[in-house]
Order: sequence, then C-alpha cells, then structure tokens
Amino acid sequence: MYQYMTENAKDVLTADNDEGKRKVLTDNYAFLMESSSIEYIQERECNLTQIGGLLDQKGYGIAMRKNASYRNELSGAVLKLQEMGVLTALKNKWWQEKGGGGRCQEDSSGGQAEELGLANVGGIFLVLVVGVALSFVCTTSEFLYSLIMDIRAKQASIKSRLNNEMKFIMNFGCSSKPTNIIHE
Repeated sequence: MYQYMTENAKDVLTADNDEGKRKVLTDNYAFLMESSSIEYIQERECNLTQIGGLLDQKGYGIAMRKNASYRNELSGAVLKLQEMGVLTALKNKWWQEKGGGGRCQEDSSGGQAEELGLANVGGIFLVLVVGVALSFVCTTSEFLYSLIMDIRAKQASIKSRLNNEMKFIMNFGCSSKPTNIIHE
C-alpha cells in the first residue's frame, strides 16, 4: 500500500483533510484521517462514514518548555477536568451541538447497538430463578432418596438418621460425615 501510494502520489495523496473529504464524496476514494477529525466531520456530513476501528489510539498533549514550573499544575488541572466530565461535555458541545453537529445522529443510529433494558434481559432472570428452583427440588429429592436408602440398608430410624444429617449440614460439612448410625 505504501509503495503504491508513493508511486502514485499525485493521484492518491491529498494536501489536507478537506481535499480528502471532497475526493471521497466525488470519486471512488477512501481517505485515512485522524479519528477526532473523522468524528467531527461525521456529525456534519451524513453521507460519510468511518469504516472499521481505529488503526492507532493516542491522546493529545500540551507542549511546553522542558522542566516548566507549571507542568504539574497544568497536568493536574487537565486530569481533574477529565474526571469531572468537563472535557467530554466540551467535546459533545463542539462536536455534536455547535456548528451543525448532531445533524446525522438519526441516520447513523441504525448501525449502532442500543443499550439493553430490563425488558431485553428479563428472560435471563427467569431462567436463573427456574434453574435455582429446579436445583432445589433435585437436591431435596436426592437427599431424601439417599436418606431412605441408608435407613433401609442399616435399619436405622428416620429420626436418628435425619438428626445426624442435620447436624452434619449445620456444621457446613466441616467435620467428616458419620459413618455409623445409632439405632434407637
């Protein structure tokens, strides 16, 4: 790709973003652009779209003289603005609200995934509740079956066997299960 672009620079390379945007709109042309600029233009030009994800993600910085005394204060203030959501609010204001921004939101929302609500995920909770109820019924049935089989095999009373089982359960299985059943 690089070799082709350098060999055909006159036809494929542009002087600036505006020229690249014009070529995309008029020719069979794809233009690589910085992501913030693409977001800004997409809010105003409804027939332009970004294809794929970001090639590289980097933040912006503020240039200043080496070892400047105000460096830490400026960095702290920028981080504080970011944490308070001020930078996001400013981006939304200038990208989506001012200067014709936000015009294309209705058109572009069809390709975006929408947030899921309770109605969309209610089935998951239903499956969870039914699963817990079924597991309770199965566990209780297995416990009773084991208890009855143990009583028949060792001729123990239901009361003593149930008492031993409940003691074991209340100890949360910390002690070993008694193997001998006391006959009454």
